[in-house]
Amino acid sequence: RPFRSDYDQAVIYAILNEDPRALTQVRPEVPAAMEAIVKTCLAKDPDQRYQSIDETIGDLKALRSPVSDSTTAKQPVMAGGRKRVPVLIAGLAGLIILVLGALYLFTPSGSVRIGQKSVAVLPFENLNRDEESEYFSDGMTEDIITQLSKIGELRVTSRTSSMRYKGSDKGLREIGKELGVATLLEGSIRRSGGRVRITSQLIDAETDEHLWAEVYDRDLEDIFEVQSDVAQKIAAALQATLSPVEKARIEREPTKNLTAYDYYLKGRENYRQYRERDNENAIEYFKKALVLDPDYSLAYAGLGDAYAQRQWRFGYPLEWLDSSVAMSEKALEIDPNSAEAYKALGLAYEYKGWLRQALEMNERAVALNPSYQDAVANTGWTHWMLGDLDEGYRWMRRSTVLNPADAQHHFGIGTVLNTLGDTARAREYMDRALDMQPDFEYAYWGKVNVFMVRGMHREAIAESKKLLELAPDGITALSIAGEAQFFAGDFAEAVLYFEKAVAIDRRVSDRLAVCYHRLGREDSAQALCEVVTQMVQDRMGQGSEHAFFPYALARVSVIQGEKEQAYRWLEKAVQFGYRWYAYLARDPSFEELREEERFKDLVADLRTRVDEMRKKVEEYDR
Repeated sequence: RPFRSDYDQAVIYAILNEDPRALTQVRPEVPAAMEAIVKTCLAKDPDQRYQSIDETIGDLKALRSPVSDSTTAKQPVMAGGRKRVPVLIAGLAGLIILVLGALYLFTPSGSVRIGQKSVAVLPFENLNRDEESEYFSDGMTEDIITQLSKIGELRVTSRTSSMRYKGSDKGLREIGKELGVATLLEGSIRRSGGRVRITSQLIDAETDEHLWAEVYDRDLEDIFEVQSDVAQKIAAALQATLSPVEKARIEREPTKNLTAYDYYLKGRENYRQYRERDNENAIEYFKKALVLDPDYSLAYAGLGDAYAQRQWRFGYPLEWLDSSVAMSEKALEIDPNSAEAYKALGLAYEYKGWLRQALEMNERAVALNPSYQDAVANTGWTHWMLGDLDEGYRWMRRSTVLNPADAQHHFGIGTVLNTLGDTARAREYMDRALDMQPDFEYAYWGKVNVFMVRGMHREAIAESKKLLELAPDGITALSIAGEAQFFAGDFAEAVLYFEKAVAIDRRVSDRLAVCYHRLGREDSAQALCEVVTQMVQDRMGQGSEHAFFPYALARVSVIQGEKEQAYRWLEKAVQFGYRWYAYLARDPSFEELREEERFKDLVADLRTRVDEMRKKVEEYDR
């Protein structure tokens, strides 16, 4: 098979987006012309494929002719006197199977075909035509996605990918192909006083056939009933079995207060901007929702998310993570089956460094909502941080299938590949992320790291400067710029960036301390070593399993001349999940250890462990 995976969704994604291995890599004896025929049949662009079966037969005949003319009388004979089946017949059989498989996958038939139980909800059109109502139509889109995601048999494209088509003039067939789904739900919303009119239709993306349509003209207070009805009607149209538990979850009203629901939608819209001011606005909206409905589980989960981001992304004190945990647990107390609350709790645990607990919470969220892309992606990141790179890769691939148009998830796959030592593919995924989102800071970070571990320092510095132009005062841009100069050995230049970064976030203090040490500024280096040691010991004392904390202490130990201690901390980092052997091998922090056999053995052992995981990833891709 040209594409293989444990998940139908991943197979479909591969068919649409990835090139198969060359046929001769699987069967070296196959003639080059046969390989060319199969490659033509597998072309992504229909115009590049054979336009009729007669064309295919013509090329096959041309392939067979010279073989039959020159070798028919010389067929190799197998034991027992039977002739070996010609390669052509085996290849043709494979081609026929391929064509039949493709027809089964993509041709409409009387039964549901593989991939047909997949749907993307396009942004509902706001017929009120005012910005104030826009959040409501967007919120309606997201809530229907959430309801559909609770149905285990359906694959539902995430909000982020769907919302990219807001106002788009692309055809449905093109959108369906880009998102890798068989069906699309589109509709419109008009609010007037206490009434709402919602139209919706489910369309086959390949044939443009309307599979289901309905108009709801209801009181606004019936909005949750409408969402539930839409989800159940789509499940029926796609022949997806709805279990009693799933049905009960879909029919559960999150709140009876529509004004609270309004505030919640505004809070969620602000939260997804991932900017500090918007995060603060989100917190205020969630709080307003809770004033009106103190038992609104989703609003508590929203606060849990926002408080976690307030600490991790915007540098607030660690106590905000405790507040995040408290809000998420309150959400679960009200609704023990809230996937959103489990995901929020998992986020707080992840930021605390309680990685195994974070993994458990995210897996519970996915169990409740199999297409909950945020929880799927966070499960992948947690596996990566724990050092389970092959599992991290599998989950991130799954998140990309759910959300193919989101730069974040291509960056995630690129990060895992870079850790695995597959820098060529890692760079491809970072480039894809930047194509999707040219101002995506972490994708620049990823590309700089790809260049750094390959010793391509000029390219790393050039890439870091691109981000500096976009965000000259951003913590990510400053850290990246310092890191590029750090690995290039220009410690004086690195200090200029790291000092600005440390003023914003102390987590880069260990690299600044190394720079001071290399420049002979020992007083400054030792002072920072104390800061790093205290910070890390506090976090590890609270149970953090983040590998970069013991790694930072290993750097500090080298500066302090404690080689044995440095090795112990590096071994602790590996125990926590550190796997990036290529980074460790080039890290200027360990110049004093680099030529020691113990250091070489540590890097070699780490590489052996990673190589085993890379083989699993390669097998998974096949």
